[in-house]
Amino acid sequence: MGRMRPAGYVEVPYPWRAAIGVRSPHPASFYVALVGQTLNYRMPASRRFGPLLAFAGRRGLPERPLSRVVRSLPRRERADLDELGRSLGRAWPRLSAESSSLPAEAPELTLLALQRSAALTVFAFGGSGAPLLVAKLPRGSGAAADTEAEALAEALPTGLAPRPLGTVDGARVQEAIAGAPMRVAALTPARARALGWPDSLRQVTDGLNALAAATGVLVPVQCEYLSMRGLMQLQNTLDMIRENLNPRVQIEGILPTMLDSRTVHAKEAVEILEENFGELVFKSRIRKAIKFAEAPVRGASVLKYDPKSNAADYYRELAKEVLTHGAT
Repeated sequence: MGRMRPAGYVEVPYPWRAAIGVRSPHPASFYVALVGQTLNYRMPASRRFGPLLAFAGRRGLPERPLSRVVRSLPRRERADLDELGRSLGRAWPRLSAESSSLPAEAPELTLLALQRSAALTVFAFGGSGAPLLVAKLPRGSGAAADTEAEALAEALPTGLAPRPLGTVDGARVQEAIAGAPMRVAALTPARARALGWPDSLRQVTDGLNALAAATGVLVPVQCEYLSMRGLMQLQNTLDMIRENLNPRVQIEGILPTMLDSRTVHAKEAVEILEENFGELVFKSRIRKAIKFAEAPVRGASVLKYDPKSNAADYYRELAKEVLTHGAT
């Protein structure tokens, strides 16, 4: 059974509210690396962290010294997290039987808890720097966590989503893929067909050439759960581009499109995006409008077809937001 000795937690209110277990160095290192990665990929960037820290993050944070500083902060007890750790240890035989990556014997666990809008997200570390498990304790009615679980279940066949392992004391437990290096397979015609791309690969080639030349990418995402699957595939592609062709290309922002604010479905889809990608999601929204269907028939953009329409205003607001935050 996994051991979970009380050893105290460091609580950090900024940039994310977190309780960091200090029995091992792994949670603090992971938290600092998460902040550095977020800054490097310009997710919050100057919107939340300020231009100076955003610049430092893109240059690279000194992760090891910063993690030592974090672990030296005043400690306090968190009985709720200690109990969750013990429960995970007791449930380990069942969890490992469902998992393809967990060791058969439960290690001593150290936890990192991040407070997010939909859930308290807890990363459980064993003897390495990558988390073994992620447990999510839903807030409120749990509706946002339910819709997120449904979206991840749809994406599971792609191999890019974590495998759900059941519940432990009300927490939804899943395998952890955070912190693991991304493995990018060679882009062959067979692989492209498996991803749903055209046999000719002409569009794929054009898209890869554009990404190889770009410094930033604006990603439109339809406000439906299955769109997260395509977003995960895009992240995989961008990792390949950064590794082999263009290390500068970053996601500048994610734009929710075809939003029908009258439906709960669309609102929950936006909540899932904000929960998973934070400030990377633009505040602008492209809502459904009949003008978007009429403009192509006239062979014009919606800004030329009806510049005074709400549809045109949606894109003007987006342009203002992009310019305000320095995206290119």
